[in-house]
Amino acid sequence: MLDHLNPGGRYAPLMCETSQRVALVIPYRNRELQLRTVLYNLHLMLRTQQLDYVIFLVEQAGSNTFNRGMLMNIGYAEAIKTYNYTCFVFHDVDLIPEDDRIYYGCGTNVRHLSVAIDKFNYRIVFPNLIGGVTQLPRAAFEKINGFSNLYFGWGGEDDDLGIRLSHQIPKGSITVRYMVVSPNHERFQLLRNTTRRIKNDGLNTLKYRVLHKKEEKLYANITVEIKKEDYNL
Repeated sequence: MLDHLNPGGRYAPLMCETSQRVALVIPYRNRELQLRTVLYNLHLMLRTQQLDYVIFLVEQAGSNTFNRGMLMNIGYAEAIKTYNYTCFVFHDVDLIPEDDRIYYGCGTNVRHLSVAIDKFNYRIVFPNLIGGVTQLPRAAFEKINGFSNLYFGWGGEDDDLGIRLSHQIPKGSITVRYMVVSPNHERFQLLRNTTRRIKNDGLNTLKYRVLHKKEEKLYANITVEIKKEDYNL
């Protein structure tokens, strides 16, 4: 079922050319069961869409506080070193699309794909939230300077991204269904000044060290070290 995958989780249609070059970025640490499940399901779905795509797994090494936003920035930075990707999908490891008609290629607008999740009975609980699975054209991601690098620990980076988008780019939202594979005061302070930080917190202030790269069968692994002390918090 997963024949014709190139090393590093790369797939390109054999019988046609596509204008969509999609980099799917998964921030990761210690979620092996969820990873196996989401990779299998994504590859089965994405191949039917005839996209030129690759899955990048950006793994944070060590025991320092997890920084999901920074890992997604790193995935972007490392991806564009290898290929001219035009579309980026930032994808949590524990979300699986329930409908294989969900198109992962980019249009002109940003799209929040994981609006409806099984854990919330597919209700839109947080109408202004963006995150989980978010699709951005490359130009849009660069325009907002990516994610903030300052949110260490779960939460805040998606709200920050939503603020960046609302000030820079129109966001298209479609309701699609996902299921979850079975969460601070400092964050509120950061969110208050998001708009002032857009130009000097993000892709252009990214600090990390690549420890290891390996092309696995189903994904390209990038293991990195990041340090909270590199940022003035």
